Amino acid sequence: MKPSAPSPRRAQRRRAPWARAGLLACLAWGCSSTAEAPRPATGLSVREEDLMLRLVEALRQTQAKAEDPDQLMNGLERLLPAWQSEQRKGRADVLEVVLTSRVIPHYAIVREMFLNGPHERRLVAAWALGFTRVPLNDLGIASQHEQAQALLIREIPRLPDDVLANALLALWILAEPSTPIDPLTDLIVNHHDGLVRANATLALGRVLTPELSLQAVEAVIVALDDVDATVRVHAASIARNFPDRAYLARLESLIEEEDTPLAQARMASALGALKSRSSSRVLIPLLRGDNELVAVYARAALAAIFGVDRGPDPKPWNDLILETKGP
Repeated sequence: MKPSAPSPRRAQRRRAPWARAGLLACLAWGCSSTAEAPRPATGLSVREEDLMLRLVEALRQTQAKAEDPDQLMNGLERLLPAWQSEQRKGRADVLEVVLTSRVIPHYAIVREMFLNGPHERRLVAAWALGFTRVPLNDLGIASQHEQAQALLIREIPRLPDDVLANALLALWILAEPSTPIDPLTDLIVNHHDGLVRANATLALGRVLTPELSLQAVEAVIVALDDVDATVRVHAASIARNFPDRAYLARLESLIEEEDTPLAQARMASALGALKSRSSSRVLIPLLRGDNELVAVYARAALAAIFGVDRGPDPKPWNDLILETKGP
């Protein structure tokens, strides 16, 4: 793959909304008494301690009476749209504690549904496998996140598109740095479904490390020019978080024609992280563009590049460039 070559998707680009809306649902949670349950060791956060207390109670109830698989999956299915809604609002922590306390005691059921359940159950189970991480504890409750990650990666080649998209979302939730990136980059470059490519890019950005970032550059360059705007948004975030000079020319070229404001703003932020004065040519015109978000990000990028903030007007920035001629 040649990073400088135009993506084959460029010619057929059809703009899509950068995010797909989910359904809204109400969540009612009754807290069981844990007065007599063992308490987790100190050193955990409030959220982690809450999770461990819920897990202790959930495991106790499971030992007393086995969970009906259909009842379990029905409950998880109802929680899926609620989690989607809360995640977009940035306040999903409490619900994720609830989900983990449901999935961990019944990991075997969720795993079986993911592998062999009917299609609707596989969709829910693929996503639910993301809620299998338990903090280190002295209560004997084991985390299942490594098993879940290995299972998700192993099954990638065999999953239908919609189940695959949810499996990739689970990998994003798990955020495990040991996740192999080759399956993700292959999906980003080659998969036919836009949501799969978007979730693969999202997951890649979460699990990527500085040590592995060079191995993802070519796939990210392709993703920056993807037909799906969501893919471009996530790819620009990777370029910002793992800046590499290989992104510079592509970003400077694409940002001028980008018509999705969030993608354009993220591209501006990535150029700011690269700190090349050449980017001022494409960033300064964005200060007076039609979108306020893009203008704010372009100004922040220019400030990052030059080490000074000349404000929202293009003229002081143009004057600064004349004052500081150089490479």
